[in-house]
Amino acid sequence: MDEVAILPAATEPCGTLGRNVSPPAQLPPLLHDAPVAIASVDLEGRVLDVNRALLQASGYTVEDLRGRPFSAFIEPGGDDARGRFVALTRGELDSYRVERKVRTRSGELRDVELSVSLVRGSDGRPSICLAVLQDLTTHRRALANEAHRAAELLAVIDSIPAAVYIGGADGITIANRVAAEQLGFAAVGDVRCDISILSGQLQNRFAATGERVPPGQEPFARALRGERVDTEIVSRHLLTGQDVVERVIAAPIRIADTIVGAIAVNINITDRKETEEALRLSNELLQLVVQQSSEAIVVADESGVVRIFNRAAERLYGVHGAPTAPEEWTAHYRLRRLDGSALPFQESALYRAVRGQRVNEARWLVDRPDGTRRTLVGGSAPLRRADGTPAGGVLIARDDTDRLAAEQERERLLVEARRAHQEIETTNRIKDEFLATLSHELRTPLNAILGWARILRSRASDDAAHRALDVIERNARAQARLIDDLLDVSRIITGKIRVQVEPIDLAVLAASALESVKPAADAKGVTLETKLPPAPPRLSGDPQRLQQILWNLLSNAVKFTESGGRVTLEMAGETRRLRITVSDTGIGIAPAMLPYVFDRFTQGDSSSTRHHTGLGLGLAIVRHLAELHGGTVAAESAGEGKGATFHVWLPVQG
Repeated sequence: MDEVAILPAATEPCGTLGRNVSPPAQLPPLLHDAPVAIASVDLEGRVLDVNRALLQASGYTVEDLRGRPFSAFIEPGGDDARGRFVALTRGELDSYRVERKVRTRSGELRDVELSVSLVRGSDGRPSICLAVLQDLTTHRRALANEAHRAAELLAVIDSIPAAVYIGGADGITIANRVAAEQLGFAAVGDVRCDISILSGQLQNRFAATGERVPPGQEPFARALRGERVDTEIVSRHLLTGQDVVERVIAAPIRIADTIVGAIAVNINITDRKETEEALRLSNELLQLVVQQSSEAIVVADESGVVRIFNRAAERLYGVHGAPTAPEEWTAHYRLRRLDGSALPFQESALYRAVRGQRVNEARWLVDRPDGTRRTLVGGSAPLRRADGTPAGGVLIARDDTDRLAAEQERERLLVEARRAHQEIETTNRIKDEFLATLSHELRTPLNAILGWARILRSRASDDAAHRALDVIERNARAQARLIDDLLDVSRIITGKIRVQVEPIDLAVLAASALESVKPAADAKGVTLETKLPPAPPRLSGDPQRLQQILWNLLSNAVKFTESGGRVTLEMAGETRRLRITVSDTGIGIAPAMLPYVFDRFTQGDSSSTRHHTGLGLGLAIVRHLAELHGGTVAAESAGEGKGATFHVWLPVQG
């Protein structure tokens, strides 16, 4: 805060402000009454004074705390807070902040944020320290709101187009920038000194008589004695030497029945027209702020008559602002409860504020003249005059209809998504059950076809019959492999597939897999290559299922590799796992299909005229069998026409 500061009251005349001043014994009234726990500490770390908020929060008395080390009530932490305090008292730091636990008088430990700030004397040297404790356990939000309001109050004081002075018996402690500018002080800090000395420098005179103001008769001093003063004073401007006529309004600051300080507002009335114009502009700006606010602002007087109804409120309610008695609110503004029934004015948030209640997050409906119904949310607060008498209430509201509609739409979409998910699960279950049933039913007639084909082959006498039987057996075996794939997938889905683990000879496994696909490769003119490590790692698994993994990968590679191409089987040991790689120089995989090649029924060409047959289950079976062995799979391809590479990683014995 540049313009408004809280400093220890000076104990020496303004002319000797270059010297150091002793720390004050008590906090200034503004800090003493602040809602935030505050303590003043000397440069040795001993407590000088504490405010009411700290006493209420801790349960201690002033006598319990004053003169004792402040650290006695703070639990130690892991950071170097002591070192920072020493640096603070030396003037090397202006402030620091730590989180600590404070022990109350009852023994309870509370988490607090401790902010320690250095207060310098008028000569710039360290004077005292101010410690602010913010309760992090229960009052974080409340204290933040209070601090915000305190900051707003100080900002308001500094924005007042008049000199404002606040202080006590020892002198002025708070003065705004206008106070310095109005009387010609070089800096705001120069204003903060003993009242009688300040009056002497300004050569204060009563405007009515021209007589000098005697010591002790200054308006501020009279307010400290309990008087309410409204008078006009002539002061000498310290820089120009010209007289400045001020209307001085001073009043005591009381806590209960005790006067703890005074406040004085000095209005420069040297040129009354300029002052009146400034006041008019201030009111105009205030009206502009209210009227141009994006939220609806409605103000009622103490009798409940609506006096202010800004443009945002007119847009929200669909009616023009006009003085409206409470009894007319329900009909005029078309107020409804959330259930659609008429909202009595006694239940409205604004009327409750007029009656002295504060309302947060109230909700109600408004039927606009255009036929739309809007949901409003807002809060209200009572208004009071300076003397504490009721002045009415204020309501600030906004339209919450769209947000509520968005929430309802989001909930509806969520319900639909859940329903769709359930339908998909049901469809998949039915499909899986159908595949299992179909596979079992197809296997029986195929076994009969293959059996009778073998019997007929033993009795056939001519070549034509043998060729016909070859065709029957070849297609029947192909159909049997498709059915085996369907059965395997069905077992995988239902969790019925099991692996029989035993030691595996990788060389035998590779040779057997290559031998099973060699006829198909030779028929297409595809070259098979093998790359095995000289000392294969020890692998345990189900030989039949691992053979199935290799056969599916190799047969898939041969099927999609044209004549003259090459298929390579490679095995290599890696850290704690075996990598099996099958690569080919075939038609490759489109980038869009690559993430889905291990999904069931996935085919690059699913049209009825596709060149390559199959159900798209082989790679899905590879993935499931690899996972049953604790392994993983991956596919790579540079694109269509550039071949493909499939990897399987299986864990090996250490």
